[in-house]
Order: sequence, then structure tokens, then C-alpha cells
Amino acid sequence: MNTECLLRVSRMLTMLCCAMSVTAAQTGLSARIDGTFLIGAMFPIHNLHEGGTCGDVIQDQAGIQNLEALLYAIDTVNNEILKGLDFKLGTLAYDTCYSDTEALKRAQQYVTYRIYTLEMDSMYKCADSSSPLLENNRTLIGVVGAATSVVSIQLASFFRLFKIPQISYSATSTELSDTSRYDFFMRTVASDTHQARAIVDILKRFQWTYVTCVYEDTSYGERGYQELVLASKEKICIAEAVKVKRFVSSEDANQLQLEDAIKSLRRHNNTEGKTVVILFASSDIVNKIFRIVDKMEFQNHFQWVGSDDWTGRSVPTEVQDIVEGTIGVQHKIRIIPDFDKYFLKLRPDTNTRNPWFKKYWEQIFNCSFVSNDKKKHVPSCDPNLELSEKGKYQRNQNTYSTMDAVYAFAYALKEWHRRLCGQMKGVCTAMKEAKPEDLMLQGYLKNVTFKDPAGFEFKFNNTDGPVRYSVLHYFRNESVYKWREVGDIDGNAIRWIENNGSLGYRASTCSSPCRPGEAKLPIAGRNCCWSCRACAQFEYLHEENQTCIACQAGTTTNQSKNGCADIPEKSMNMRNKYVIIFMAFVCLGIVVTCLIAVLFYWHRDTPLIMASGKELSFVLLFGVVLSYASTFAFVAYPTATSCAFTRVLLGLSYTICYAAILVKTNRIYRVFNIHTKKPKKVTLISAKSQLLVTSAIVFVEILVLLLWLIFVPADVVYEHPTPADNVRSCGDARGHSYIISLIYPLLLMIACIYYAVRTRKTPDGFNETRYIEFGSYSFSILWIAFIAMYVSVSNIFARVGALCFFSAINATITLITLFVTKAYIVLLKPQKNTRENVMARRRTFNSYENVDIRNLSLKTSAVSNWHPSHPVVGSQTSSMINGQVPKKYGPNLPVSISAINLNNISKSVESLDSVKSVCSDLPDHPIFVNEDIHQYPVPVRISTDLGDLRLKEFLEKSHEYNSDEDTGPGIISGGVPRRSLRSFRSRKQRRHTMKRTKSLNAAHNPTIVVTSASNEDISARFKVIHL
Repeated sequence: MNTECLLRVSRMLTMLCCAMSVTAAQTGLSARIDGTFLIGAMFPIHNLHEGGTCGDVIQDQAGIQNLEALLYAIDTVNNEILKGLDFKLGTLAYDTCYSDTEALKRAQQYVTYRIYTLEMDSMYKCADSSSPLLENNRTLIGVVGAATSVVSIQLASFFRLFKIPQISYSATSTELSDTSRYDFFMRTVASDTHQARAIVDILKRFQWTYVTCVYEDTSYGERGYQELVLASKEKICIAEAVKVKRFVSSEDANQLQLEDAIKSLRRHNNTEGKTVVILFASSDIVNKIFRIVDKMEFQNHFQWVGSDDWTGRSVPTEVQDIVEGTIGVQHKIRIIPDFDKYFLKLRPDTNTRNPWFKKYWEQIFNCSFVSNDKKKHVPSCDPNLELSEKGKYQRNQNTYSTMDAVYAFAYALKEWHRRLCGQMKGVCTAMKEAKPEDLMLQGYLKNVTFKDPAGFEFKFNNTDGPVRYSVLHYFRNESVYKWREVGDIDGNAIRWIENNGSLGYRASTCSSPCRPGEAKLPIAGRNCCWSCRACAQFEYLHEENQTCIACQAGTTTNQSKNGCADIPEKSMNMRNKYVIIFMAFVCLGIVVTCLIAVLFYWHRDTPLIMASGKELSFVLLFGVVLSYASTFAFVAYPTATSCAFTRVLLGLSYTICYAAILVKTNRIYRVFNIHTKKPKKVTLISAKSQLLVTSAIVFVEILVLLLWLIFVPADVVYEHPTPADNVRSCGDARGHSYIISLIYPLLLMIACIYYAVRTRKTPDGFNETRYIEFGSYSFSILWIAFIAMYVSVSNIFARVGALCFFSAINATITLITLFVTKAYIVLLKPQKNTRENVMARRRTFNSYENVDIRNLSLKTSAVSNWHPSHPVVGSQTSSMINGQVPKKYGPNLPVSISAINLNNISKSVESLDSVKSVCSDLPDHPIFVNEDIHQYPVPVRISTDLGDLRLKEFLEKSHEYNSDEDTGPGIISGGVPRRSLRSFRSRKQRRHTMKRTKSLNAAHNPTIVVTSASNEDISARFKVIHL
């Protein structure tokens, strides 16, 4: 290298020294360790004055202890990690005073230094085109710091322009995780996202759901609060959040804003009378808040929750009682014994590389090294003072994060040297020509892994450090206040070391917790406060939005009041006493019906049973049994099968009953309603024909029911007449579907009523129609009542009860009106179960008619003498023989009164022939005189139906009918027309009156007795009485 080149180098060094001198004069003091490679460092050595200027108070833990941790770590890596590589790691550290403005001023020094040292070769060239070689070339490879997020953000933006890697040891703002904006920034701690989650876990642990928050208007405070809000959505309510300014124009303005914030927070007392306050701010602001609280005498009104910026730091003595009970989150605390030994041995006279240590010593021991400082009444510092004295050293227990930053640069530098220089010691040419930003760009820093001085395995998570926190509690042990670890976080979950019950914390809520099933109603003007409203019986509490939600039909609130449970099913209770009584009645009806069926079968050949139509009677009895039995399907547990049976049996039982009654009344109507003058043969009156017709009528109902079941299958539904009911029933019961089954039986019943009315004037043996008519009227009333009740009520049990009652009563009326009376005669009055009694005709007391007594003798005598020798008709069957009245009716008088009983005439043809053969001319008969009339007593018996000369005419016509070759369909045995004789009314001649009459063959004991009618005009009239 020639002389000219040396001169240029000398000039360059002179300029560099001048630049360094100017910069040092501008930036103040710095801590320095020489080395081949330098790392810058920034610490808050002093506090921050109002207006953003540096104060006079030395920061112990955040400033001096972190700076000494950096110096200690550099010594360690030079002696251990970089040992034998023939290059050292040095540092140049500055004071930031917590101010981003001051930090940027210090950052200019690093940029200026780098320009003069790293880009000198591009500025100066020797004459032979070679680059000047500088001895003691110190390369700046990165910066450690800053302490706070607000300062680190400003520095990261600045260093990014010059591609200077930066590693912070305590900046936690989530904004710094944005690698697109801060691609040269890294940190050895986790972001505030994890810290906010940890704080929320603490709040949930102690049931502090009603809290407030104070945060500073910096990136650290605002981003931290945002993360806290996001994490606190899990049942944590922040009643009020107060943002305070980090920098204010004056002390008074700062004082005023903090007092207003405290007064505002004080309004949010919880149920214990305290206000839980989360302080997301730097330590200087927090300490001011504590002093104001002490000044306002609110010592026991706040429960503090701290963030990592001030939790675990030293607390001013005058506010220790205010801070007592505080719980907060700090990066994992760990004691490093070797560093403690190093720090406790430091002394102002020997620690020359730290220019602020002497002032720190004076502050700790409240002394002065300046002899002329007596005006401040500060004693001189005793040379025998040591930091190990009790209470003087308050350890910063996470200085290892500062050491981790130094270790990261050292391990990255070592790997960089290995890649470029291999086994060569010292700085090789390739390493000299390489740029320091390669440590970041080529991933040397991001990929370092090592075991740090605290014993943790360290590895960057992208650009953030591992998630490691300690939960610290500030308490008083006798007379000493200190922090203690009560839990730690290694990943996500908190592992509690101390039992939270021993901490004495109580739940924080604005209102007392609502009981299960009570909804929280917000109170206007007070966030997080509520009143409790009990949910209704059939409402449950929706826990997310705290509203009462109605349960679905058929469900009710469960026991925990947070959901719905099914209401137990209700159906017809077979154990109900009324149901038991009713079913006993039904069983009795079935038994009685079966007994009557057996009785009818046993006496099926008797006149009474034969006259009633035994085949149809058995069909009708089957319908009655089916009506009774259908009630069991009605009250059975509703299933698809039982509902189908209910639908079928309901209509089928009525159809069978009414079909049998209809066929029976129709046959009687057709038989006894044949015109007398135009007789014709009646068809379909045999037993087989009647059964076929009945089956055809029933088949129509069966077909309808089958089609109904096919197209609309029976199903089971749940009815809810009230919210508390869950009634299981057949689907047909909830509407009017059962009416479909009853329409056809209703039409049959109407037809039965019609024929019952039309056939009411038949012989008594065939005259079931008057009972059918009575039963039909009863059915109609029952139907009207049933339909009205079934349509008007909606209660399922009432409808089922109506069906059961209707079926049972319908069967009972049928049984009583059509069978019980016959069973009574068959069992208890067998003498009436004869042909004469069955074909007899009964009259009431009103069936009187007035006849002329003078013609009565002629008529009765004609009847008697017409058949004098017939075995049935004649003197042996006459009640009065040879014109003499029996003694039981009065004295033996010379009168001739006779009678005829045509019901006793044989049905055979021979009997009819014999009737013809014994006919004779009518004999003469004397006419009564008035004296003979007075000899008879009061009315005792009854007479024939016909008066005047009609009897003679009728008998003659009857005789003509019987004289035919074959008995026509209009003539019954004995020569009496089948068709009922038309009633007639005689002409009013001589005041004789005839009433309407019925058939002659209905006469029972047709003995004619002449008696006195009354005391009025007994000479002209006698009364004839009909039975």
C-alpha cells in the first residue's frame, strides 16, 4: 500500500473519529464493550418526564439490571460460545428513557456508524484500486431492544430501512407480529395475544366477570386491550375501558386525566364493593395511578390485574398497601444464580463500562459521591456499601429474555462464520464481504436453537419467542411486600401452583348470579349489570343470549332449566275408577248379551222367538256384543293397530245392529202392507234371504272402512290441549274423522225409524216395531247428543269417553227394547209363549165403542151358531154358551150371547175345509127388551172389533176366501186376510159411533158381554169394551 493510500486512510479515520465524537456529544452516555462484531442495545435507564423528555430517576429492574444482563451475556458468549473463533462480540448501549423520540435519536448513531464502517470501501479507493484496510474493524450486526412496544415499533420501522436486524426482549404488541411491515424485527417473548388469553383465564378462574380496564394510548395499550376484548367474549364483561394518554403537556393535565379515570372506574362496584381494574399500561403510568388512588383514599376499593409491563416490577414504598393483592401476568420468571452473583459484586468504582451505575448506586443507597452535594442533605456514599444488603436488590426475574437476545445473535454469528469460513479461525474474506443483513435474510437468526441461561430450550416461533408466562401475586409477608409466583403457563393452559382459595379472592359480578332458569335483563345505563327474570314454566334459558325460549309442544323445561325434556305421555288411564266402573258395566252387558243369545238358541222353536225372526235376532245380538267390545279398543293404549280397530269397530258395530233392525222392519212392512184387493206374493222374506240382505248392507260399510284404511292409514298423534299435556291419541280422535264411520249407520237408523212408524199396526206377535220405534227414538236423541258433544269439545279424553258411552248405551238400548222383554216372557212367563198369546191383540181402556144393544144379540148369536160343531169354534170354546151368561158374571138370565175366537183355528188346509163344512144359516135370535138389560152388572169383559152389520159381512167374505182352491197370499190360517183391515168410522145413525179398529185376528178372548153403559138412558144403549 503506497503513501497516498495511507494518507487517505488516515484522513478517513480522522473523519470517523470526528463523527463518533459529534454523535457521542449529541446522544449522551453509552455503555460499551469492544468487539469484532457489535450489537447495539437500548434500555430505559431513566424515567420519562412529561412532554417526552428523559427524567432523573434511574430505572432499576427495567434499566440497570437488563443492561447488566446484556453485558453479562456478552462476556458469557465470548468466553463460551465464540471461544476459539478469534473474534469477539461487543456492544454499544444507549438510554431510551421509554421515549420513542429519544430512541430514534440513539438509532441514528448506529446508522451513522454503519455507514462509515461498512460502506467505507465504496466511498474510498486506493490508487492501485484496492480497498483500504482498517484495523479494529467493528461490524454492527444488529440491535437488542427496545423495552417497550411503542419504542420498538418506531425502531423497527427505522432499522428496516437500513436492513439492521432487531431483537426485542420485552416488546409484546401484536402489531410487531406483522412481518410484512417489520421484516427485520424479532423478539424473545410472546405477543400480547397470549398474554390477553392468560389474563382472561385468571378472570375466569376467580369468577371476575365484571371488570374495568385502563390502557394507554400506545400500540402496546391499544392492541393489548383489543386482544383482551377478543379473548374476553367468554363470559367476561368489561363495564368500562378508560384510555389514558402516554404523554401529556404538563403534570397537572396528567394528574387530572388519571383522577377522572379513577372516579369513573369507582362507579362500577361489584357485589363485594370492589372494582376489578385491568391495567394495560407501562409502569410509570401505573405508579401514578397508584399514587392518585392513595391520595383519594380508595385503598380498599380496587382489585388490580396487571399486564407484563409492570407486573413483577418493584413497587414504590408509599403505594405498596394500594398494590397489595394485585395479580398479574409476567413473562416466565426464573432466577439465574450466576447473574445474581455477578450483579451483587458490582461496585461503582470497578464497573466502569456502565456509565449509569454510579448514579444507580447513589439512588439505591440514597447517598452521593460528590462532596459538594451537602446542600441537598445527602450523605456521602460509604465505600463499604454492598447491594447484597437486605431490601436493596429487588431482582428482575426475567432478565434471561435479554440474555436470550444476545445468545441468538451469538449463535447466528457462529453459524454464519461456519458457513462462510468453515474451520478457519477469525474473520475470513467471505465474511468480510458479506452483509450483516444476511443474518436475517438467510435465516440464521430465525433458525437458532439453544438452551438459554435460565435452562429453557429456546426457539423462535416465526418471529416471536416461546409462550412462557408466570402468574404473580403481590402480597405482604409480615412487614415485607413482594411478588410470588402462583401459577405458570407453558403453552396455553395455566398450571396453578397456589390454591386460589388461599389468595382470598371473591367473585366479581355487578349483580348476583341468576338462579337456573332465570334470564338476565340488562339494566339501562350500567353495562354488565342485570336483573333476573324467571323463565315461564314451559320456557328454558338460552345460555348464549340469556333469553327465555319457549319449549316445543309436548316438552317442558328440564331440571337444569337450560333445555326441554319430553312431557310424559298421557293416554286413557285404565286404572281410573270411573273407567273401571264403566268397563265393568261393558263386561256385564257382554255377559248378559251372551246369556240372551244362549236363551234364544235354546228356545229357538218357541212361538215368541220364531215370531221375532231368530236369524236376524242372532245377527243383532252379535252387533250388540261388538258394540260393547268396541269400547275396549277405544280405551286401549293408542297404537297404529288399536287405532285401526277403533276406526273399524266404531262404524261396523252400529252398521250390524241397524242393518238387522232395518231388514226386520222392512220385512214386516212388506208382509203386512199388501193391498187386500190385489194380493201378490212377497219375496225375500225367508231367513236366508234376510241374512243375505243384511250382509250386503254391512258389506258397504266394510268396503268404505277398508278404502279409508288403505288411502288414509290409522296413525298415532300427540295432542297438547294445554302446555302441560302430552296426550297420545289416535289421529282420527283429534278431528272429526270418526264421523265418516258413523255416516252410514246414521242413514240406516233413519231408515229404521221410517219403517218402525209405518209398521206400528201389525199383530203383536210381529209388532216388535213399537219397541224398535221406541229404541229408534232413543237412538236419535243419543245421536244428536253425541254429535253435539263430539263436535263441541276438543278434549281427547272427553271424545273417547263419548265414543265409549255412546257405543255402550246404544247396545244397552237395543238389548233392553228388543230382547229383555222376550227373555222375561221365555223365562218367567212361559204360559204366554203360545201361539194364541203371540197372535193376540191388546187394547187399552180408551178402546170403547158404542153399539145398539138391540142388534148385539143378533150378531153374537150369528157368530156362535155359525160354527156350532167346529172343534175350535163352537160351544166348547165360547165364553158364553147357548145364550146363557156364566154365573161369575151375574145371575142366570134368559139371554143368548155367543163369541168366536179365530186365533184358535188350525192353520192346516183340513181345518179350513172343516170350517167350510160346518157353515150353516144364521138362526133367528130374539131381541132384548129393556127389562133384560137391567139384569147385567158393570162391564167385565171385552167384545169384538166390529159393530153393526159389518161382522156378518166380514165373516161372509172370509168364508169366500177360504172356499178357494188354494189359500192366497193375502189370507192367513183361519181365513183372515193378512193385510190389516182398514179402520173405518161408521155413520152417525141413531147416535151410534164406531172407532178405528184393527184386524180381527188380533182379538184376544173375543167374548161379547152386554152390560149397562151408564145410568143415563140405559134403555137405549149398552157399552161394548175391547181388550
